[in-house]
Amino acid sequence: MSVINVYSLNADPREISFVLQPEELSLEGDAVAQGPARIRGEIYRLGEKIYFRGRVEAELRLTCSRCLKEFDYPVSAPLLLVALPAEAPARPAEAGGRSGEEPDATLTYAHEQLDLRPEIRTALILAVPMKPLCREDCRGLCAACGRPLDTGCGCGETVADSPFAVLQKLQAPPRTDGNGESG
Repeated sequence: MSVINVYSLNADPREISFVLQPEELSLEGDAVAQGPARIRGEIYRLGEKIYFRGRVEAELRLTCSRCLKEFDYPVSAPLLLVALPAEAPARPAEAGGRSGEEPDATLTYAHEQLDLRPEIRTALILAVPMKPLCREDCRGLCAACGRPLDTGCGCGETVADSPFAVLQKLQAPPRTDGNGESG
């Protein structure tokens, strides 16, 4: 039901709920849907404008940016959309219907059909953190052997907490005053 017949809508908000299978979402890159995405919300029509307010929930498989382990990440993202007929003249985005909130996107519909899939996909992608972590305290990989530090790398190399710890091994040359004498 991600494609909605707009002429069946009126000014009374109608509750809608549907699911999209992973292949319908077409997620690419590092996020992979682990099951169907659930979409719930209300949709209504005021004149030629269609308003949708709802939420998309899904379970995504991500890769930890520190230890490279795959993990499941629950996503719950809001959706606030406005749709205009494709043949309508271009105009600036207007406030989001009765609530007065700004819409996330202004869509167009044609031939009495409004497809919500592209915006649902976008909402899921935007809900993924820039640097996903399997756990907040994930220690990452050993700089020497590349094994996860959380499970103990076993290489015997001690990895300092600070990236500047290697500077402690360096010795500064003795300082001299302007006459060549050390001070």
